[in-house]
Amino acid sequence: DVVISVAANTAADADGDGNLASNTLTVNYTTSGPTILLADDFNDNVRDAAKWNIGAVFAQIESGAAGFDSTIPVVERNQRVEVQPRASITGDHYAGYVTAAALDFTDATAGVRVQQTASGDADTYLAVAKDPQNFLLMVVEGGGLYLDQTVGGIRQISGYAYNAAQQQYWRIRHTSGSPARVVFETSADGN
Repeated sequence: DVVISVAANTAADADGDGNLASNTLTVNYTTSGPTILLADDFNDNVRDAAKWNIGAVFAQIESGAAGFDSTIPVVERNQRVEVQPRASITGDHYAGYVTAAALDFTDATAGVRVQQTASGDADTYLAVAKDPQNFLLMVVEGGGLYLDQTVGGIRQISGYAYNAAQQQYWRIRHTSGSPARVVFETSADGN
């Protein structure tokens, strides 16, 4: 079973322009496939505690328990999730939505529409994680899109230039079989 997380590593005024609003991460989340395990369009502007906790999977992977920063505002508003960077903070500080329960990711898909990524050195990510040694990660940082498949602590990372218009929908898909496959996908329209 895995936990799905949509979140950001939010550094203070990551782009240095003095405008924290421009650093807000906004996401919409859906799961598709033969059986929908979890879906949320965030249209009620209230976090559904049965589906989501505030936390950060990637914090455990990169920084341990100290990486999660409960003071980072993570709110559901404007029919989306928004993560607001804190001012005057350096180092790793992560927060976002994490599934309230572990899910079986066999033959499953996790996807998110990223309307705006964090800027500067701050990260915007979608993660599917069993534990800090076994996870799948899509992350944008500094204009690059990085795909990370880590199994048994061995990381395989690929990097590409990020195009916000052409890659606003992110999806991580698992297919069983021989061999089992993990597919990272992006698109402009969710297809």
